[in-house]
Amino acid sequence: MQYNLNLAYLMCSRLCHDLAAPLSAISIGLDMLPESEDPDGPQKILQYSVKSAINKLELLRCLSGYTNSPKKPTFTDAVRIINKSIDLDKYHIDWLCRIEDSILGNAVRLIVAIILIAIDSLPRGGKIAVHPDFSIEIMGPYIKLNEEVIEALTGKASYEDLTSRGIIGHLAYLLSRDLETKVTYQIPQPNQIVFKFS
Repeated sequence: MQYNLNLAYLMCSRLCHDLAAPLSAISIGLDMLPESEDPDGPQKILQYSVKSAINKLELLRCLSGYTNSPKKPTFTDAVRIINKSIDLDKYHIDWLCRIEDSILGNAVRLIVAIILIAIDSLPRGGKIAVHPDFSIEIMGPYIKLNEEVIEALTGKASYEDLTSRGIIGHLAYLLSRDLETKVTYQIPQPNQIVFKFS
């Protein structure tokens, strides 16, 4: 199981390494151009897109990178990266738990994976609350937890059936196995889902 995780981490580390430099160079080049007054002009669109790509790359590294740093990422790292990587106008996140560096490594990756699943379950936006016990509650006008994600998250999906839609759920399952815990979810009422670790 750990071999599978390490292989995924190495692949993601290589991807992040190969893409980070050219994206940063594009960002620096755009910043050197004369400032455009048009908020909808090509320069602004490119700046936004490159910044978004860099943030998503950092989020991917937080989820499955740091192969040579067993104490990374820390929970402080993850909170900072998530807050700048997602659309905070569409998703409101309440960090009701303690945020400290003593929470690190695969425990942080598991929390990040569940938050990404939560975001995918809120296509029209909504609220995400990370509670003191690290349970993650989501609420929104149209919540849909994909069946493939459920199968992957609960360990019922085979490798042959996995697609890009369910891969984060499968990673969360592998992480929970490695941490000797289990991810469960409840639907207390319509438009509300609570993920818990037991």
